[in-house]
Amino acid sequence: MATITVCVPVYNSSIYLKDCLESIRNQTFTDLEIICVDDGSTDNSLEILKEYERMDSRIQLIVQERNMGVGVARNIAIDRASGKFMSFIDSDDFIEPEMFEELYNKAIEKDAEIAICDVNLYTDGGRLNKRKWFTPIEGKATPETLYKNTQPTNKIASLDLIRREGFYFLEGNSDGVYVDLMVAAKNITSVHKPFYNYRIRANSLSSEFRVKNIQESVASCKLLLSNCKDYKEYYEFKLIEALLQLQMVSIKEENHNTYQEARKDLKALQFKKNTYLYSLLKKEHSAPVFWAMINILPRNYYVSSILLRMLR
Repeated sequence: MATITVCVPVYNSSIYLKDCLESIRNQTFTDLEIICVDDGSTDNSLEILKEYERMDSRIQLIVQERNMGVGVARNIAIDRASGKFMSFIDSDDFIEPEMFEELYNKAIEKDAEIAICDVNLYTDGGRLNKRKWFTPIEGKATPETLYKNTQPTNKIASLDLIRREGFYFLEGNSDGVYVDLMVAAKNITSVHKPFYNYRIRANSLSSEFRVKNIQESVASCKLLLSNCKDYKEYYEFKLIEALLQLQMVSIKEENHNTYQEARKDLKALQFKKNTYLYSLLKKEHSAPVFWAMINILPRNYYVSSILLRMLR
């Protein structure tokens, strides 16, 4: 039984896959179980995975005949995992050599169920992106520390916590559901170093803003809201944020019906009464843009369309 189970879901990432696997294999913390799930790749990712499985006895390869999505791939690894902690690494990213050693030591020192580290964001061209994707947490998570901080890839989480909560990812590209695990954790700790390197790929699932993708996010947010035990207003805020994004993408794709459906949902939520709209979302935008987002975007398809064209 290894101390840390590492899950690597793989789908058509052959360009970056070797860098990812080498960064995991070369960790200073070596007691790893590495579960790679090929999710129906059509490039040569599977051949690379087979090569590394032969090379490193810690690697277990699971092959899915057809693409089922990153959520399903991660859940397969959760069922197979045997480590004390579990980590999720995307196959087009890479990690620094000390990541697992420092996260594990900090988790043990602080008796924490989740340990998180800072993130470097890189564009396809290798340029460092200044956007922040990390807020340190010590103790219980709060809505303020959860916001834009729930991706699973820069963390280790206790497998006992995962089992206790019956945690699984939703199908599709559903990193945001990790918020449930973070809310449930009794104690979270942080390492203030950028050990996780995330690539912002132009053609990756996480960077594609399409109606279908945002509809999946809305569905996830609705499910999380219906099941939440704590922080109901925060979960509601995340649904509001997803609905506003859905409206914006619907306008860009000239999908009036989807825009109207999102408008009805926002009205039913009485979204302007949500306090996190002002304490969290407002900080992300200039005052004029925020005003337009909550006053024009949810109400007027045609005026919003003109404004979005002006901002391109």
